[in-house]
Amino acid sequence: TPAKDKEDLLKKIKNLFFETNPDIDFAVSVYDLKNDIRFGYNEEKPQHAASVTKVLTAVYLLKQVQDGKIKLSDELGAFNVEFNLKQMVNQSNTEAWEIIDDFLGLNPQDDFAHSIGLASVNFGQNLMSPQDAATLFAKLYKGELLDEPYQKKLFSYMQNTETENLISPAIPKET
Repeated sequence: TPAKDKEDLLKKIKNLFFETNPDIDFAVSVYDLKNDIRFGYNEEKPQHAASVTKVLTAVYLLKQVQDGKIKLSDELGAFNVEFNLKQMVNQSNTEAWEIIDDFLGLNPQDDFAHSIGLASVNFGQNLMSPQDAATLFAKLYKGELLDEPYQKKLFSYMQNTETENLISPAIPKET
């Protein structure tokens, strides 16, 4: 049953973290797309979002392109919007992210995050709760944030990144 699977997965994740360091403070949020449910542990507290916020920035940027407000071919720094977007997402390039953040502005990105139901996001402090991160990725996957061509473009940038080997081996491959 989904409830039993949820409990088993959370138990595995908790054991992984507590075996490594029993004093660790962690949070995790899981979105079960098959059963359309989200669950987690300590998931509502905003945390330093690291590069997860780059995905939200990418969604907002592509939404601006989709709405005709900017073009991927527009100049942005030494390159164009699309080059910086790909560098930010695929290579986790922080310089490209800063260029895009300066271009888009932090407050409009916060407003966008809140408009799609992500209550904990704060771009200025790079905060997001695990719950909001799970919701972001679920909405993106389900096609609720971008039209298909832009969704596919973003997904193509999210493949074969240099950070894929950082995903915990405790998470089942089919998850």
